[in-house]
Amino acid sequence: MTVERIGRYRLEGVIGVGSFVTVHRAIDERLEDVVVLKVLAENHSLNPEVRERFIAEGRSLRRVSSPHVVAVHDIGETDRQQPYLVLEHADRGTLAGRVAELRGHGWTAGRQDVLAVARSLAAAVGAVHAGGLVHRDLSPGNILLTHPPGR
Repeated sequence: MTVERIGRYRLEGVIGVGSFVTVHRAIDERLEDVVVLKVLAENHSLNPEVRERFIAEGRSLRRVSSPHVVAVHDIGETDRQQPYLVLEHADRGTLAGRVAELRGHGWTAGRQDVLAVARSLAAAVGAVHAGGLVHRDLSPGNILLTHPPGR
């Protein structure tokens, strides 16, 4: 069995696919930590404008410091010249997935639940906008959840 790798990162599986990127769960073997690799699709990597925008967004997001925004740890390039971002792993999945799971157990959102999500989301969007970025695909499937630090 061949272990897929990108640099020092051991890929453990695809956790998302879009028209521009593939997102992998990976292990940073140097730091012994779970991370996410967001790799620009090969066909888009050939377009200098798309490629530079992807890298520039990673650099800009790296400068956003907020507990409500996934951190960028590194930017690199695969052997096939595909740029990638190394991101903090959102260990609780997406808001859409969490809501679906809870609803499957009979839960419905109350006012406090909605306010908690809205406050965190507003803080995240505010931090991203302060960094000069605009999130173009804000949806429950793109809102990532993590455990609080230390848990």
